[in-house]
Amino acid sequence: MRTTSAGLPSEGQFVLEVGVVLGPEGPLEQSAVAVDGERFVAVGPLETMPALYRGFPHVRRLDLALVPGFVDCHNHVTQSFAKALTCGEPSQLWRRLWAPLRVAMSPDDIYLATKWAGVELLRGGFTTVVVAGEQAGENSAAAMRALDEIGLRSVFAYGFADSADASMRSSARRTPSSTAQCMRLAEKALASRPTFPRITVSLSCGTVHSASRDLIRELSRLCAEAGIVFQMHTNEHTAEVEYCLNLHGRRPIELLADEGALGPHSLLAHATLVTPSEVTLLADSRAAVSYNPVASAWKGNGVAPALDFAARGVRFGLGTDATRNDGFRLLDAAESAQRLTRGISTDDSSAGAGGLWVHAATAGGADAAGLGDVTGTVAPGKHADFLLLTRNTPECQPSWDFAWELIRYYDRTNLVAAYIDGRIVLENGRPTACDVDELVTSNLDRARRVVNDAPIVRVHGPSRAAAQHRVSEE
Repeated sequence: MRTTSAGLPSEGQFVLEVGVVLGPEGPLEQSAVAVDGERFVAVGPLETMPALYRGFPHVRRLDLALVPGFVDCHNHVTQSFAKALTCGEPSQLWRRLWAPLRVAMSPDDIYLATKWAGVELLRGGFTTVVVAGEQAGENSAAAMRALDEIGLRSVFAYGFADSADASMRSSARRTPSSTAQCMRLAEKALASRPTFPRITVSLSCGTVHSASRDLIRELSRLCAEAGIVFQMHTNEHTAEVEYCLNLHGRRPIELLADEGALGPHSLLAHATLVTPSEVTLLADSRAAVSYNPVASAWKGNGVAPALDFAARGVRFGLGTDATRNDGFRLLDAAESAQRLTRGISTDDSSAGAGGLWVHAATAGGADAAGLGDVTGTVAPGKHADFLLLTRNTPECQPSWDFAWELIRYYDRTNLVAAYIDGRIVLENGRPTACDVDELVTSNLDRARRVVNDAPIVRVHGPSRAAAQHRVSEE
């Protein structure tokens, strides 16, 4: 076993003896985990582990808690440079910010932005990220390379579009491909998918604004046949729901059901504006949802009814939507949003209880991402993706209810280390595969230039006039 300068195991065979392990059934006090290479091989009480794994090196850190790494079920990893440009803006940001920014970025920009996002994700406690969709080709190859170098586990979607909302006013809009062209590209991408060890390929289309019924149906079918995840944004904004009703006479999730695009392979982002009948469609089809509470708070038209999802058996995880790549604050936002929108009005003081949200951030997220057999829990046979958190802070002691404490009191200052596949990838806020200071200082000017060169239009803020002038000149 190799160790870090702080005495933590870096990889190989080892037993970690800690104050608490968050197992599949809840916290286990005074417990240990055995790791052999990439996987957990045992979890149990301190008194039994030494006898079972006497040949493994042991590291005792009873001041630490060991929890599964967080899963981000919905992220746009190439958007990391824009950050606070999203703040204070109304919904449908993709029209004014993200589409113009994407067109302005080269593959090198994509690589750098993704690496930047990957560092943020690790520092926020995420060990797995679901990438919502990038065009197959140089851009997606660059993004995958960055994720692989950082060491993150990922479900990476190739995104396709065969139509465009005529009301989208942006010179950055690209002419969409035909449905047949999209399907040929999708089949080609699956046939020649890259072999990064921690990256699973997915297929996606953006929304009903950018995808025809035929494309939605055929991409979903291809994913189901290939045993991979089909991703789509749905029922996020009022404009989207009304557009779908005007064009198709159906709400977005109803449209997906009509086209056979709902199933265990489906991962739908947001699902905020859903009717009771649409929740039934989700439950009956076993489709999964990425519940994105920070996105709802920052630029949404509603909050997904995650408590209803839980009550009806709808599979769901938590997603950042690239708003803030911090798993600890995401947990807090997930619980708080449900308490404020549903719990208070019904005197539901539990609002799902702490365990529900911790499950959504870990095992539930892994299941929604199609990785339930791979990660999300600390259990024998699973890949050793986990976090080590310091417990000896005034905020976290005395400990009475670890799940609630993880939601309400822990933050990334408690994050001592993160492991993926049994290998340390972050220690004390610093990725092991990247010099974070060098990344920021050497590339900050470039990051600013990428955003300044994009024809972004803000409704609020001092950059609005300049951005509109750039759009008109284009």
